[in-house]
Amino acid sequence: MLKPAPLRTRPAHRFLRDRSGATAIEYGLIVGLVAVVLLAGLGNTSNSVAAMFNNVMERVSEAMSSS
Repeated sequence: MLKPAPLRTRPAHRFLRDRSGATAIEYGLIVGLVAVVLLAGLGNTSNSVAAMFNNVMERVSEAMSSS
């Protein structure tokens, strides 16, 4: 009668013990987090820049209408 293979040689056990992809996954998570932070920061910055240009446009319009 054939004996089953020891647990440590079974493909599922080798897959669960394999840590070679863990670093790639961690780097992927870090890149994703950085992207979210950048998008949030750029969203706030774009609002500030738009407000600044609107202010400049209003002042230029006021200056041109008063002359």
